[in-house]
Amino acid sequence: MVAIQGKFLLLAISFYNNYFGKLQDKFAAVNNTLPSRLQQPQPYGRYEDLVIGVLEEAKALFITGVPEMGIPVLDPLVLDALPFNLNLPDLIEADIGLSHGMFKGLSDFNVTDVKIDITEDIFPIKASISVRFNDLYFVSNYAINGSVGGSTQAFGGILALELDNFIFSLSIETGQHCNVITLDKNSFGLEIEAANVFITGLMNDENMSSEISKLLTEILADTITASSEGLDEMVSPIIQKELNKILAYLLFEV
Repeated sequence: MVAIQGKFLLLAISFYNNYFGKLQDKFAAVNNTLPSRLQQPQPYGRYEDLVIGVLEEAKALFITGVPEMGIPVLDPLVLDALPFNLNLPDLIEADIGLSHGMFKGLSDFNVTDVKIDITEDIFPIKASISVRFNDLYFVSNYAINGSVGGSTQAFGGILALELDNFIFSLSIETGQHCNVITLDKNSFGLEIEAANVFITGLMNDENMSSEISKLLTEILADTITASSEGLDEMVSPIIQKELNKILAYLLFEV
């Protein structure tokens, strides 16, 4: 039995009743199109089918949003303003602002692999999934004000980024300790087939902007893919810590 406290209980019940409760018939239809590997009988339920079915339904929700739950449209995702500070010693220390931005393509994905291992005792649960986003696109105005290369600069322009065949892989292992679900292990991987970068206004020099755009287009995909392991080592512990704070509100009695 699941005991969930406070507003989290109302949110969970509302989400289940409005969405997951309507998916059962659609799971059967999705199953008919699955690779034969995923159509093999599962010992405690067809968990892979469930995950794929939910993600297929999520595509539509990304486009429409869920207004009654306060979830906005996610594809395209509109960013009115996003200010932040960037501080790289001896290179740049500046306030950066993104405005009138748009991120598109989150609903254009395919599940390329999914595996779920649930033991007879339920925990631990081991799961892995790979999702390929076919074409991710981001465009925004930007403004930079601060020290760049040792000199004070103020400039801005347009930033556009396109990622082709962006593959995101995630592996997790959950456990149960004192009736609380815990995220014991998690890791992710990133892989990009190709990237296109377009920037204007860098240092108020359009020739420089063009050359930097070409350079980033040539190296960005390989750089992100090669840096995936390092990013995982840096980010995954933070994700694990923050998610475990949330999971502390979920109490399971078995």
